[in-house]
Amino acid sequence: MEPEGTAHQGQRTNPVIVLLVGELVAFGILLFVFVATVKASARDFGAATGWVVLLSFLTAAVSLAVVFTAVVIRTRRRVRVRVRDLARRFPDAQVIPAYWSAALLKPSFVPGSWLRGVGSRGFAVTLVKTDEAVAFWLSKGDEPVASVPVDRIRKVTAITVSAPLGGRQLPAIQLDLREPTERLMERVQLFPTDDVGTELRDPELVRRVARSVHDTGDHPVDPGETPRDLQR
Repeated sequence: MEPEGTAHQGQRTNPVIVLLVGELVAFGILLFVFVATVKASARDFGAATGWVVLLSFLTAAVSLAVVFTAVVIRTRRRVRVRVRDLARRFPDAQVIPAYWSAALLKPSFVPGSWLRGVGSRGFAVTLVKTDEAVAFWLSKGDEPVASVPVDRIRKVTAITVSAPLGGRQLPAIQLDLREPTERLMERVQLFPTDDVGTELRDPELVRRVARSVHDTGDHPVDPGETPRDLQR
């Protein structure tokens, strides 16, 4: 086993980032058009019409906010239930919730029909580490999508990635496999999260998570310990 370290991953062009910037530009254009429409309505048809247009826009915005909040709550609940179920199913294993982001992390999963329905921009991944292997579980399914024997993992390191907006340094873990598998690329990058899907931002905590995935023996981790336990 190779010792862990902290690597740095620089910025790079990503199609998801291009799409995100495009969406922000489109939103800005639509907002400008909306403001112009409200002013024109107020001028041509009176202030009452302008207020009707404004209230319609605000109603639509509130509706979108409610839908977005409901999706976030549902996603967090799904992650929590998945972590709990896997911890019960594998009581002697290390259960580590994580998240893969297409915007910030390198491609880590081989594209295919098995990824249908999980989201192209990112999805939750739960690692279940035993003495024999590290299994990769998605939010749905009765079996892991991949399982890598521990002797096929070359090393696990804590890395930092640069956020596309603001240049923030975000801690993540990187699993270097000795060879790619049917569904995993040779290098897998993930953001560790707590058991409700919130990404961990403490670099030292992320380093401890990396050690728990591929422990060198220098810093033993108790079986069944989760990232929330590591914060205590």
